[in-house]
Parts: sequence; structure tokens; C-alpha cells
Amino acid sequence: MSFIKKIQNFSFHNKLFSKGDKIVVGISGGPDSVCLVRAFLSLRDKHSLELSLMHINYGLRGKDSTEDERFVRNFAGRHLLSLKVVRCKNSRNTENLENTLRKFRYQELEKERKKKQYDLVAIGHTLDDQVETFLMNMMRGAGLEGLSGMRFCRGNIIRPLSVATKEEIIRYLKYIKQPYRIDKSNFDLRFTRNKVRAKLIPLIEKEFNPNFKKTIFCLTENIRRTNNVVDEYLETTYNRIVRKQKMGLSVDIGCLKELSDGVQALLFRKIIEYLKGDKNELSGLHFFEFQKIIKSTKSKIQRCEFLGIVIEKRHDKIMFASQNDNL
Repeated sequence: MSFIKKIQNFSFHNKLFSKGDKIVVGISGGPDSVCLVRAFLSLRDKHSLELSLMHINYGLRGKDSTEDERFVRNFAGRHLLSLKVVRCKNSRNTENLENTLRKFRYQELEKERKKKQYDLVAIGHTLDDQVETFLMNMMRGAGLEGLSGMRFCRGNIIRPLSVATKEEIIRYLKYIKQPYRIDKSNFDLRFTRNKVRAKLIPLIEKEFNPNFKKTIFCLTENIRRTNNVVDEYLETTYNRIVRKQKMGLSVDIGCLKELSDGVQALLFRKIIEYLKGDKNELSGLHFFEFQKIIKSTKSKIQRCEFLGIVIEKRHDKIMFASQNDNL
């Protein structure tokens, strides 16, 4: 029960859920999601929680996908939990399969939460997932936001197992004699995350730091706290100088020039995210084009376009809009 106590303390320290909350739990049948459900079942009566499960069958692993779904159905029935099963069609016909499936998963979970009028969606991401994400983001040159890892709570999504290692989860499931499914694709070293998990992290633990995972967990926590301070300042700055227009947003150039390059870059990313819905594919080159417009001394209208966004300099203002709108 010390494991459950650990999850409970972590959840309440980070205000992940409250007494009486209704929670949709994503379950694949693997050890992490099964452990998450069993942890919630242990806490359900004490905290008056209402649980509902959702399983997504992507149909990518043939018979194994069918067996995963059968396992989850039996598991839900045994514990008298409601279950929604969703099948993903045409999941193979995409260039970036991982991103496509992740978006589909979160969309379906949120759709189910709204339909049932529940409070939260719970995902079984672990401390190991956090460390792997940190290393992968570091290798692609991510900024502080990427290095802070996955947030324990973001909107309606919570990750109560973020404090638990895979080893602790397997040990707990073995202790309570709870079976689970194994996804063989997790051992395919053609995938970067699997190579990080199977090769890089064990090497670091063996040769440099046996407590590497916990060290990175503490590091991401420190980065996350720093990000919170930055976010608060950025939000204040955004509300002070960014104005909504009939079409898009505008910013006074004089106000922009008073900001450091670092704050300009963060503000630029926040504006693009507001208009585009995300910051995917946004790079330093886009910010460079934006700065060229700010610094230009030419009197004529300056303009650049990228990622479906139009930016124009008009007199003393910078205008931002979607390409679907006419500036």
C-alpha cells in the first residue's frame, strides 16, 4: 500500500484530483494504464471517485490488438467499470503515425469526458516516460518548455503515475497478482524512444549515475517551476501589449522594441499558437523573419507568410492573422 500512498500524496500535492471527481481513464491493457486503474480503484471509496474506462483499438498489431481489447473488456467487467471502446480507422495511412494517433487518442478521450460530463481524463504516463521525453527533446534542441517534460496536470488531463518508475509499477502489479498485456512494438529499436529506453538510459545508469531517472525528474521539476514564473510574466506582457482586431491580432512596434529578444521570441510563439492552435513546426527561422520586419526602417508595408499565418508591418504596428483572413 506504500505505492498507493505515494500516488495519493503526489496527486494531492499537485492538486491532480479532488474528492468526488469523475474521471475517464485511458487504458491500453499495458502495465502502466492497468496500474493506473488499480490505483484509482484503491482510492475510489476514500475519495468518492467515479471512474469510467476508454480503450482505443488502433488495429495496427493484428491479433495482438484484438487480444488487447478482449483483455480490457474482461478487466472492466471484473471490476464493474463502464468501458467505451473506440476503433481507429485508416491509422496506417499517415506520414507521422505517432502524432496522428496521439491526437486521435486525446480527441476521443476529451469527447468521452464531455459526453459523460466528467471532470478529468487520466493518462498512465510514468516517470520513465518523463525521462525519455526529456532526453528526446534535448537531442532535438528543445527550449525550456520542451525540457520541462509532460505536465502532471494540463487542462482536464492528469498524469498521477508521473512520480512512479516502471520498475515500481511492475513490482506493484506483481504484488497484487494483476496480469497485463505486453506491446511487442515497445521492443522495436527502429523507434527512437525505444532506443533511448533500451540503450541510452541503461548506459547512463551503469556508467554515470545509477539514480539518473530521479535526477532528471528533479531537474524537470526545477525547469517547470522556472517556466511557471516565465509564463506568468509572459501572460502579463501579452495582455498589456497585444490587441485583438477584427482580423487577428496587433502589437505596437514601440512596445515590442522595449522587450529583450528572449521575451520577443516567447511572445511571438504565444501569438502564433493563439492564431494557429499549436506551435508545431515553428522554428527560429520564423522568428528571424519576424525580427526583420520589426527592425526594418522602410516606410512601405512589410509582409511575410508561413504556416498559414500572415504578418504585416503597417506604420507603427505589427499585424498577425490567419491566411484565411484578409489583413
